[in-house]
Amino acid sequence: MNKLDKLIKILLDELEEKIDVPTNESEKFYLYKTLVNIRLPKEIDEKYLLLEDEFLQSRLKDNIIDINNFKKDKIFLFKGDITKLNCDAIVNPGNEKGLGCFEPSHDCLDNKINVNAGMRLRLACNEIMSKKNYHLEKAECIITKAFNLPSKYIIETNGPIIDKKLEEKDKDVLKNCYINALNLAKKSNIKTIAFPCIATGQFNFPNREAAEIAYNAINEYVKNNPNVFDQIIICTYKDIDYNYYKLLINSK
Repeated sequence: MNKLDKLIKILLDELEEKIDVPTNESEKFYLYKTLVNIRLPKEIDEKYLLLEDEFLQSRLKDNIIDINNFKKDKIFLFKGDITKLNCDAIVNPGNEKGLGCFEPSHDCLDNKINVNAGMRLRLACNEIMSKKNYHLEKAECIITKAFNLPSKYIIETNGPIIDKKLEEKDKDVLKNCYINALNLAKKSNIKTIAFPCIATGQFNFPNREAAEIAYNAINEYVKNNPNVFDQIIICTYKDIDYNYYKLLINSK
């Protein structure tokens, strides 16, 4: 029985569920992700956590993206996987509960960050959020260790959700997500930080407006605090976001 099999067995035993475990490794990992996603942040045996650390670290090996190979621009545009960057901190676009995504294998960054960081992340967030009555204000940020990610810290923020049309208050919330994350990073002596495109995915913030707000907020912060950060990375996943940011950077 390999590490993944053992992790799945522990999680299924905890649920007292009998499920046929797939033999295909990708399907098996999908089941593991699902079980991790739905698990509440309650105590779990340290043996599980250590086993999960070993498993996730083995998956990460040889997949780390070294930011030391990036150009030394103060604001650097990158298209790729933020969970593989070895910067000091990455920003997680979370939600008001601050505990990660509970939807099984949901295709959001919050989900991906929590799965790859491991169960320790949700437990750490729970320790913080239990003191906040499980409510993260709009644009509020919290910081934890990054555990099994190559970064050192994760800064989670609660961004705007666009239901119908974009309003000025939504723009203010998005701007403050970036400003508050940068302020918390500064306070935590973080020198390199990577931002995703906050709120543009599942939360429906228009891509062009989001890029303009984010870039202007970051650029203004750097001008006012020129010696705080060595590098701020704007990490995009989709071509549409990359192209908008590229236009903004080239226009300055």
